[in-house]
Order: sequence, then structure tokens, then C-alpha cells
Amino acid sequence: MTAATLVHEFVHIAGAPGGNSHAAEKAAGKCGFKPQYNPLILGSIEALGKQLENLA
Repeated sequence: MTAATLVHEFVHIAGAPGGNSHAAEKAAGKCGFKPQYNPLILGSIEALGKQLENLA
């Protein structure tokens, strides 16, 4: 899972958009991480911050 997350994030660094785009998640799937592919992964760091605030 850690390696799949790193690939996902590196794809963003390489230019894949965030937001409603699944480009980074799909790229991880094409790099041998199909079991870790999650079609529900969407959003941005801002959305994550709001979710974490709601948990606190």
C-alpha cells in the first residue's frame, strides 16, 4: 500500500491533476498496483483537512 501511494503521489508531481480526476489512481493501477486501486479516492489535500477536522 505504501508503494502504491508513493506511485500515486509521484504521478501528481509529474503533472496529473487532482480534484475529480482519477488519473493518479489509475496510473498506480497500471504500474502493478491493481489490488490497491480504489475508485473512491477523490479529492484534494483541502478536502482531507476538512475530513480530519470533522473527526477531531
